[in-house]
Amino acid sequence: RVCVARCVAADDKSDIALLRLDDAYGPPMMANGSYVKKSLPCASLATQNAIPGSDVICVGNPARITVKPPIFHTTCGVLIGETAPSRRELKDLGCIEHSAWTYWGHSGAPLFNLDGCIVGMHNSWDGNMGTRHGVGWVALERFLACYMH
Repeated sequence: RVCVARCVAADDKSDIALLRLDDAYGPPMMANGSYVKKSLPCASLATQNAIPGSDVICVGNPARITVKPPIFHTTCGVLIGETAPSRRELKDLGCIEHSAWTYWGHSGAPLFNLDGCIVGMHNSWDGNMGTRHGVGWVALERFLACYMH
């Protein structure tokens, strides 16, 4: 099923966008003898920042895998911590490091804690060091606080 997605907010500094899906529903479900529309499920932002050493799970869709239905790639790793100050000066972009294995196309993939809540968002990797980078919980919370109504 296809639905329309509209960008309702974007932040170039942290490379985050908030999309609204119009008329997006999951499969209909039976209630009181008739079918009703069911809202799509969504993940919640964690209530606090994850600490270094915390387990993270990254769920993404590698760009070079073009099969139908799409394949979602899930990997586990740990939150290593914040990046070096020189990298943080670039933007909020990539301010945390994690070790969950990712490929091209994982940019924007959520990083979940073991409770299933979002603690970050993957966006890049360092091929020399083998570390992955992401937008941290603080930047995500700040963005959502500004644009969620």
